[in-house]
Amino acid sequence: MLMQCLIESRHIYNEMLSTLKAQYEQDGTFPTEYDLNKHFAGRREHVPASSVQMLSDRLSRALKRFLNHHLAKSIMDASWGAFLDILTAKAESAGHEVIRVNPAYTSQTCSRCGEIVHKSLSVRTHICPFCGYVEDRDVNAAKNILKVARQGHCLQARTYTDGCSVA
Repeated sequence: MLMQCLIESRHIYNEMLSTLKAQYEQDGTFPTEYDLNKHFAGRREHVPASSVQMLSDRLSRALKRFLNHHLAKSIMDASWGAFLDILTAKAESAGHEVIRVNPAYTSQTCSRCGEIVHKSLSVRTHICPFCGYVEDRDVNAAKNILKVARQGHCLQARTYTDGCSVA
């Protein structure tokens, strides 16, 4: 029975993966873990619902790791570098100074206190042990980039008359 459960679990996982791919090709979205559980629970005789939940959780986590890795990698690829070179040339031909910021450094620096907080790309939340600041990693990096740009050009934060502010 155990061997039958393993064989059927493998089939369920592969069917979940096929469902995930098919939905993405159809409408550009992925099924949720809940959707996978609902769709595949009770489909195989020897696989308990808890095993189906474990399989959908495993697939969901694998998908998140895959997307995080490939989205982060696409920022550093050659086409992105070529785009930045073209953008830099355009800006400089218009008389603007271009400041390049290393994205790995800015996402490691706390935008509140300036301390370096080392983390891998899989860590999506910036948590500073020095000042206690907590922010989404990308938002923290964006604040650092904005700070560098303002310092380089002596710019102040833009404020709008309706009370909203870009800081």
